[in-house]
Amino acid sequence: MNLMKTLTLKNLKLNRKRTIVTIVGIILATALLSALVTLVSSFQYSMIEYQKQKDGDFHVKFSGVKMSELSEFKNNRNIESTFETIGMGFAKLDGCKNEDKPYAYVMATDEAGFERGSFNLIEGRMAKNEDEIVIPRHLKTNGRIDIKVGDEITLDVGKRYDSNTEGVIGENCAYEHEAETLTDTVTKRYKVVGIMERPGYGMEDYSAAGYTFVTYSDELAAIDNGSKSEAGEADTTLTVYSRYTQKALRNKDAVTADIIGVDEKLLAKANDSSVEMTAEESDRFLKEVENAKYDIYMNGYLISYECIFPIDGSFKALFTVAAVVALIIILTSVYCIKNSFNISITEKIRQYGMLSSVGATRRQIKSSVKTEAAMLGVVGIPVGTMSGILAALILVKVVNAMSAGWLNFALSFHTSLPALILAVILSIATIYFSATGSARRAARVTPLEAIRNTKEIKIKSSKLKTPAIIGRIWGIGGVISYKNIKRNNKKYRTTVTSIVICSVTFIVISYFMSMAFSVVGMSYASTDYNIGIKKRRDAL
Repeated sequence: MNLMKTLTLKNLKLNRKRTIVTIVGIILATALLSALVTLVSSFQYSMIEYQKQKDGDFHVKFSGVKMSELSEFKNNRNIESTFETIGMGFAKLDGCKNEDKPYAYVMATDEAGFERGSFNLIEGRMAKNEDEIVIPRHLKTNGRIDIKVGDEITLDVGKRYDSNTEGVIGENCAYEHEAETLTDTVTKRYKVVGIMERPGYGMEDYSAAGYTFVTYSDELAAIDNGSKSEAGEADTTLTVYSRYTQKALRNKDAVTADIIGVDEKLLAKANDSSVEMTAEESDRFLKEVENAKYDIYMNGYLISYECIFPIDGSFKALFTVAAVVALIIILTSVYCIKNSFNISITEKIRQYGMLSSVGATRRQIKSSVKTEAAMLGVVGIPVGTMSGILAALILVKVVNAMSAGWLNFALSFHTSLPALILAVILSIATIYFSATGSARRAARVTPLEAIRNTKEIKIKSSKLKTPAIIGRIWGIGGVISYKNIKRNNKKYRTTVTSIVICSVTFIVISYFMSMAFSVVGMSYASTDYNIGIKKRRDAL
């Protein structure tokens, strides 16, 4: 067996041009697969980062959590991490032009909240103590109140009270106009240290009556640092933003239902837009929600982007397109690489016959062809993988340059080790399938067939007749080429098939890419309208 490997290596060295051509084919196949999985990984990562910036780095928001209950979230094995906010209350804004949004809603958080919440700073810095505050940009664009960084503001912060129901109004409830007043107000003076974009829907509902102002909470910072007991502040109400583990994310409805105390099946139906609830189920679910331990908001888009299984929404279409393109690449590569191996076998047909005549078994001859494929793969796959990653990086840069001002987010280059391993496995499978047929063909060669070499070249007078038009167009060279093709149909049929598949591949991949960009454009392109109406997909 060692002798066969030595002979295979020597043949590769002697036929350098053919060896280089085969390696280039393997490099291209691997590069295409590596670039494909890297681009899919980059797109998924970019969408996850975009959603985190837009709505916050959390999966489920729990409102109305007592400070004494916070340990239940911190110690829950289904929750990877949390950050918290405290609602300090509402303050009337003098001079606000938006009659339906007359308040400032003061929210307090710590470093974790500033980092993982949807607080995207555009000017200044985040608050570092309880006397500093960050205001949203739409306070000026929507409320027509112009407050600059460095200004000092005084707010009378209190609770919204509804005189009709004689109860406190929640933070995300719409403004009741004459029916409500502020009670239990406390005067607080702040220094404005930053201006941020409007927080995401999970932090400021579009129907909310207050513009979100964010200050710093020493209380939350002390809890996160483990330097303060929770028992003394048991009545403080928090909003807990939690990230689930990957395992819990696959069973998010069961985990969430268990925490808030509602029926798991009803919650799953309520969160699945493709399933309709009966009137009885709807009534029962509404009653359970009213009596639930906490109010919740699910960051549906981030959940669908990060949940590997089951695949949902946009990524289901993306992965389907990627799978189709990968299949096309593999089929094309198999034909192209197989063509190279077939040419190699044709050239070495006498050699295989000689080996068979001196005692080489079919298994050894098969092994020789597969060893040749393995040696070429050892060189081609690493180079192809690196080339694919580099090509993906360049493509991401080009796409960002071309889509500047068109998309609301920029693609981030990201490589995934599992994805690259998948690309390498697919490349190995491509080389294996390319070499297997050629190996079987080489093993069937007998010494007599090798000497006669009649299987590859068959001459029949009827097939050697050349149409007159070929001679008129290409001359004597065309006539000779036509006769050579007729003498060795298998060799040239493979070449023609490879060319056809390459052309089809280019057209199909171009179509899929244009379709993918159209879908992305419809979903994430910047818009030039002022008002849009759509159904909430992640409403409870």
